[in-house]
This record gives sequence, structure tokens and C-alpha cells, in this order.
Amino acid sequence: MDGRLQPPPTDEHHAATPLPLPPGRDHHTYIVQVPKDQVYRVPPPENAVFAEQRRNPINRKNTNTCYRSSWFLISLAILLVLALIIIALYFIFKPKLPEFSVTKFEVKRPPTSSSSKKNAHWVPNYLVSMRAKNPNGRSGLSYAKDGDVSMYYDSIVVATGEFPGLDQDPNASSQVKIELSGSKGRPLNADMRRSMNSTSKSPVAISFELEMKLEVKGKIGGMKIYGMNPTVKCKIKLSSLRDDARVLSQECN
Repeated sequence: MDGRLQPPPTDEHHAATPLPLPPGRDHHTYIVQVPKDQVYRVPPPENAVFAEQRRNPINRKNTNTCYRSSWFLISLAILLVLALIIIALYFIFKPKLPEFSVTKFEVKRPPTSSSSKKNAHWVPNYLVSMRAKNPNGRSGLSYAKDGDVSMYYDSIVVATGEFPGLDQDPNASSQVKIELSGSKGRPLNADMRRSMNSTSKSPVAISFELEMKLEVKGKIGGMKIYGMNPTVKCKIKLSSLRDDARVLSQECN
């Protein structure tokens, strides 16, 4: 019939197969059955988003790892360069330890009322004046405050104190005063009492050893370029422990 719709042409392998129509259907309607080998499945869009989220953490992890590795190598290179510069400066300036000498030794007696009858149980304080010299011609020295200072008699600590802070220019000399407090729990021994109470006609000489544990930084301008931790020991011989005590000999190294 001229008014009928013609089915689309098909090849002999994939010909459309007309199915029986249920009652009441229009006889001009066709149902086309597509073979399974021509059905293409497309994943929903959310699957692509999920896959991208699964890939991105790996990429970010790799990026962060590379970033940290780069910064580590850069920091290591900077530290290496700084270390080489400091070593070079150390050998160029050839730092020397400071030199000390004792110039004055004072004995600080307690009040007379405290020492009149119990002089075996009190202890004096001391004031040691020293000359500190910086032998370095190119670098200054900076002494840290509160360095430990101990005074020994016969290998026993009899007084302790602290080294004051000090800054020196190259080839400079400075006067330093160190206050030492007698050990409260250790009264004067017989030799120290005899030296302190000796008359002017028969002074009793006495010897001490002063030990200073210092922290010293070498500096150029305002930049500290190296550090030293010397322990300075001074052997001091005094005319007596009286108020008019004089330094008979001293040697510091």
C-alpha cells in the first residue's frame, strides 16, 4: 500500500525480526531487536569523577615528596656552604685563647662581732682582680656571662663565683673583677686561720688555685664566627690572708 511506512533497509546478517503484536496495537508499529554485539555501555558521569579523585592523591603525594626533597637538598647545600665558610675563616684568623694574669687579691672579712670568738666557723669572701688580654689581631672576643669560677686550697673548694660578661676588640686588654664567696659549709682550716691571724712581723704565705670554666666566642664586627670553651687555671701565692695581702707570684694557663 502507498500509505504504509517502509522499514529501514537491513543487511541479511542483522535483519529486523517482526514480533507478534498484542491485540489492540497499531499494525503499523515495529519493534526492532538489536543484537548484543552492537550494545555499547557508557559509564555514568560520576564514575569519571570518582576515578579522577582516586588518581589525584597519588599525584599530590608525588608532588609533595618532590617538593620536600628539593627543599632538603637546598637546605643541605646552604648548611654545607656555611660550614665551609666558617672552617675557612677559622684557619684564616687562627684564633688564640685569651691570656689571664692576677693583679690583685683582696680578702673580705666578716664583721668583727661575728669573728671574734668563732673564727673557726666563719669563712671570708674574696675579690680577685685579673687582667684579660685578647691576643688575636683580627678578631674580637666575647665572654659569656656567669662562667663558673672555683678557688681551691689543698685540692678542696674554699670559694666559688661567676665570671662577668666581657667584650673585647682585637689585641685589647681588660680588667676583670671576680667576686668569690667562701664555702659556707666548710670553715677555714688551720693553715688559712694562721695566715689570716698572723702578725705583721711574721706573715704566713699561702697558695691557692683558681679555676675558670669559660665560654668564649670569636667575632668579626657583630658576627660570631667560632666558639671556644677554655678552662683557665691560675696558681696564686699570697703573702697572707690579711687585709694587706699581696700577690707574691701567679701563673695562669
